[in-house]
Amino acid sequence: GLTLRQQRTASIGWIFGLFVLGITYGSMIDQISGFVESSPTISKLFNIDPHLANETSRAASKAMIESFMSTIFMICAVMVACFAVTSLMRMVTEERKNRQELLYAMPISRYKVYVTYMIISWILGALAQFAVVLGIYLSQANNDNAFSFAKVAAAGMSWTVGIFFVLGILGFLMAVLPRFSALIWVYLGFAFFMSYIGNILNLPAWLNNFNIFHHISRLPVETMNWGNFVFILALAVIFALIGMFIYRQRDLIGD
Repeated sequence: GLTLRQQRTASIGWIFGLFVLGITYGSMIDQISGFVESSPTISKLFNIDPHLANETSRAASKAMIESFMSTIFMICAVMVACFAVTSLMRMVTEERKNRQELLYAMPISRYKVYVTYMIISWILGALAQFAVVLGIYLSQANNDNAFSFAKVAAAGMSWTVGIFFVLGILGFLMAVLPRFSALIWVYLGFAFFMSYIGNILNLPAWLNNFNIFHHISRLPVETMNWGNFVFILALAVIFALIGMFIYRQRDLIGD
């Protein structure tokens, strides 16, 4: 209760901002053909075949929109991960300010505190990603090539597994190297760079293998790879659980 109340205002601001971002990106969907035709960089940025802009068929238009939408959801998922990380990082922030000692003076286990922060961050991450989905769906709903809510939701919510993975890694870092848990921002910066800018620079393909979001199916362009999905989710849970047990044993830190 207290943990959620502490984050309420910031969370509402983040979620609303991501909803508006979804609306903004969604409003661009109907104009993507013109963007691709006018700039080859746009086609690289959003993984769109530039030759599709010269075709007038409905199928070509749909293919461009699908590529654009899948890339947008990947980029937004990294942004959502940043929000979710700020939520989970509060646990270490409170600890460094010596506030957790007061909490643990009461009959509250470290397991409960860790799990509470972790669950809240996972829920907020999923809600924020859904806000992006809702924004994109509503802004494109009246287009000629509008997608159904189910299709947009499937394309957008599939990325939550990447967000959960980042949170699992952060939970592990906070337990093992709490003073260096901010290193997660380096990874998120790398993930954002590879997801958004990497295509333009023609970087080595192997480099993208370190980007967890690269291993998630880009719906609706690709078919869902449930093997990858389950494996990434399992890793997220495993790292989170290992972090929970180690956090219970380690000493508290403080500035």
